[in-house]
Amino acid sequence: MDKLIPLTNATQIVTAIDETYRDVYAAFELLEKAKTRLKNTLGEHRDSIFNGRIDEYSLGNGWREGLFRDCKTKIKRNAWAFIVDKIQIKSLLSIKKQEELDRQLFGDRNNHDEDALPEITEENIFSFINNTLGNAPDLVEEALQEVFEILRPHKHYHVFKSNSEFEIGKRVCFEWYMDTSYGMCRPNYSREKNLAAIDKLFYLLDGKPAPQYPSGIVTTLNEACRQKQWEAETDYFILKWYKKGSLHIEFKRLDLVTEINKRAGGMRLKS
Repeated sequence: MDKLIPLTNATQIVTAIDETYRDVYAAFELLEKAKTRLKNTLGEHRDSIFNGRIDEYSLGNGWREGLFRDCKTKIKRNAWAFIVDKIQIKSLLSIKKQEELDRQLFGDRNNHDEDALPEITEENIFSFINNTLGNAPDLVEEALQEVFEILRPHKHYHVFKSNSEFEIGKRVCFEWYMDTSYGMCRPNYSREKNLAAIDKLFYLLDGKPAPQYPSGIVTTLNEACRQKQWEAETDYFILKWYKKGSLHIEFKRLDLVTEINKRAGGMRLKS
């Protein structure tokens, strides 16, 4: 787990963010001075450089503070997204946890509440990293349970003889995982997260760094479809798909399948 450390150290991140805040605020001060100068000189016939967003705020109504708050929020969100990428936490997260994290970082782009995310400080960065390391086993188990549920399709929706509701077998067949309508062929967009989660878990259980979405199995499928192919292969899967939209996944590493069955439920569900 010692790889889950930012490539750029915390002091550099904090210093860069603080200097950026300062420079952005100073830039808005200069804009306000320039706008005031033009207004005093030209009256309402101001220069067109102030068209657009800046004109939404009057000089006497705190437009500078509003714009700075918006910029600060965006800078903070981008900084936390950078930290998240560097510690590779998304390779440990279930789909549900990853969506929660994405909503926290980017969910409501119209919400400019700068308190929605912690300030960029060394203490907050190291606290986030330590919490991630401390919770890593639980995060992996949650991702494993999630993938187990994906890979044991309920027969009510996926009526293939090779599927089992109680454990994962040598292969799994999915309906509606490929979009073959209107002469096109590609992974169904709504299923890409499931495919990425499956792919990520196999890498994780094999002790290898997981490919970042949309790389990995999704990219492999898209590339094969572009080449008019109906099957593909990765390190862990043999993939075949059909015009009706079904996708068949055969597992090459049955030892990893056994591990998923053992840890996530498997035959215990029959009792």
